[in-house]
Amino acid sequence: MRFLTVCAFALLLSRLATPGLAGPADTTNLLVEITWGHRSAQVQSFNVKLAGRELALVDTRLTQGEATDVLQDGVARTSAGAGDVDRLSCTLLFAPKTVEPITNAHSIWKHLWKHGDAGAAQRLQADPAYRPDSRKLTVQLDEAGTRGFSLTVDQLLTQKTFWLPELDVFVSAGEPSVSFAAHQQALEARRGQRVLDRVAREPEATYAQYTARWEDMGSPAYHNPARPSRPVTSSASPGTARSTSSAWTVSPQSATITASSNAFLSRSISATRDRILPKPGKDSD
Repeated sequence: MRFLTVCAFALLLSRLATPGLAGPADTTNLLVEITWGHRSAQVQSFNVKLAGRELALVDTRLTQGEATDVLQDGVARTSAGAGDVDRLSCTLLFAPKTVEPITNAHSIWKHLWKHGDAGAAQRLQADPAYRPDSRKLTVQLDEAGTRGFSLTVDQLLTQKTFWLPELDVFVSAGEPSVSFAAHQQALEARRGQRVLDRVAREPEATYAQYTARWEDMGSPAYHNPARPSRPVTSSASPGTARSTSSAWTVSPQSATITASSNAFLSRSISATRDRILPKPGKDSD
């Protein structure tokens, strides 16, 4: 019995031999449960494989499966859907780490934090692009490894639940675990409020609505207030620098060149089209 205990401890140490994991005393454990088949109308095959970066996965178990569902070589191969939901649970072991947000966030993100709604700002500030964490759990959903997703340990610790309707997969981290039904109940008040939902049900936006909300940044008269003025060479007195705004300037010469270029391109396109496409009313060979 003592020999088996020593072997089990040695196996645990070997699984923790990952960059950033010094040993059992320096690790944190986190229970993760992954379920699938919640919304699939028909029974379909699922291949679920877990992989970790700077973390170890232990005690991986397949539950709620049928006799034909198997967990072999770290891959769960099951049939789920039409009311049948399967579950894969495991414990993550990883080194504690202080996650710091980036200090060079893009100005667009900062604008959204300041002018967007509170919920959107909170989601952006919880995004792994803003809070990078190299410790990751990857859920691979096909043999080729081209379908699936990854979650950082920071996401799992701070957000805890993740519903991916396009993949029909739900993830819960921590104890006690959150059921899919409880998570859906919590989301009920926000049903239909996603941007995708609004785009699907609302009419096509008009140009007047666009210009009422946004400056026309494609206009030559648009001035970017965040872009500083810069000296340019004046055409009236060569070699003399003058300050100008970042608004586009269009000279008669450039306008003439543009118009001529457009006319040339139109003729070229017409000539090419006439050579390639059959004339109206003429049968092609």
